[in-house]
Amino acid sequence: MIENFGQTQSGDTVQRVILTNGNLTAHVLNYGGILQDLRLAGYAPSLVLGFDNFFAYETAGGYIGATVGRLANRIANGHLSIQGKEFQLDRNFRGRHTLHGGQAGTGKQLWDIVEFHTDSVIFALVLPDGHMGFPGRLRIELEWQLKADDALSAQLRARTDSPTVCNLALHSYFNLTGRSDMQGHKLQINANQYLAVDKDLIPTGELLSVSETDFDFRLPTSLPFNQAMDYNFCLSAARHPIRAVAWLSAEEAGLTLELSTTEPGLQIYDGANLSSGVKGLNGHMYGPCSGLALEAQLWPDAPHHPHFPSALLLPDELYFQQTEFKIIR
Repeated sequence: MIENFGQTQSGDTVQRVILTNGNLTAHVLNYGGILQDLRLAGYAPSLVLGFDNFFAYETAGGYIGATVGRLANRIANGHLSIQGKEFQLDRNFRGRHTLHGGQAGTGKQLWDIVEFHTDSVIFALVLPDGHMGFPGRLRIELEWQLKADDALSAQLRARTDSPTVCNLALHSYFNLTGRSDMQGHKLQINANQYLAVDKDLIPTGELLSVSETDFDFRLPTSLPFNQAMDYNFCLSAARHPIRAVAWLSAEEAGLTLELSTTEPGLQIYDGANLSSGVKGLNGHMYGPCSGLALEAQLWPDAPHHPHFPSALLLPDELYFQQTEFKIIR
């Protein structure tokens, strides 16, 4: 089912696509590729942060539910060098750095609906050469699909006509209880290392062991965290065939979210800067620790660190990511 969900401030109509497989129902928007709602049959709360009107998405911030890029996460000084050519990007983070592809990245764009079925939809978006300072005309496809095993699958594909960078990420915040915070949740991540960052949250290039730190989630660990969390966990040194890498559970709800991905990194963000100003789907204002973002992606600021998994995309290559969120009772 496809229905109108409101209008952007510039007057463009936003459409909501309702997907179902009988047990799971997902609502996705063609604006920003947003996962607006995710419900499990027989369980009342939404499993993600979201809003029931589009106006809130343009005013709340926090990239709630969006698909972000063309270069997700941060790039230091908004600077890019590709094959000897220098590029200055839009600096939309603290006036110095680029975040999530700039102020008009993929999470702020209206995508086309190119294919729709009861349980799946394909969105497409073209970013022109020079968009937000990035080189190359980039065509992106986002395919959302509800699978029979109660998994919501996202496949991201992209091609470019000249050398560029590409790193896309799903920026949904999960909360399995429907409460206003993450009390009662536990998190587990298959990662032995995480990236050190500076005061601007830019990676220094150093990989740190999680052992004997607040970043050790190799066993289920209770939330909320002892400190604000906005860090990349190093799952691997390169992309892999899709595999399970993280679990978010809530004993009270009797639910576990299993995250599987092809990606080598997982950014964990506790929404420390969230401030919605309006109530969300479960009736709460959103603030710090209202939900947890689990963003599978390449490691941030990769173009400045040759030992990180590369974000370079060439014209003869296909960017491909698959990430799945499986709900286990």
